[in-house]
Amino acid sequence: MWLAVPPHPSKPIEEHVLLPASGSATVSTAAPSWWNVGNAVHASRRSLRMSQAELAEAAGISRRTVNNYEMGRVSGPGIPAGLVRVVAHLGWPEGRLDELLGMPALERTPADAYRAVTDFADACVTAGADSRVRDIFLQMAHLLLEQAGVRVPVADARGVADHPDEPASEPDIQ
Repeated sequence: MWLAVPPHPSKPIEEHVLLPASGSATVSTAAPSWWNVGNAVHASRRSLRMSQAELAEAAGISRRTVNNYEMGRVSGPGIPAGLVRVVAHLGWPEGRLDELLGMPALERTPADAYRAVTDFADACVTAGADSRVRDIFLQMAHLLLEQAGVRVPVADARGVADHPDEPASEPDIQ
């Protein structure tokens, strides 16, 4: 028989401990561990001798939001932009937040990033953005790849000529 133990009041509901009748425990973490992030934000802020108000002002958010982050209270999907600004002001190295959340490290190659850019551009158009602006955005992304010396297969290239020898057409923005 398993008994569900309520989570710590400041832990997200998705993180809970199940106790079997024998008394040994297993932890289920179906969601990112905001509790770990909160503890690390708190410790980093304290080590820098900053108040919550000072950190909030530096990150452009409210003191209450900093307090919520430190308590592991984060709502909504994804990582809030305010939290990203907080950890930047705390001087965390790139990837530390993902590590604390138990998220896999992202590959940082330009070709992989280009694929994410195309997904982003398409999502913006789906949300109502002008497809001509997307095309310009993708042309600039492709230009950056060229300057970095990265070749993207024509099948993966978006917003550029269909044939590598043909110049990309200029979208007409009015």
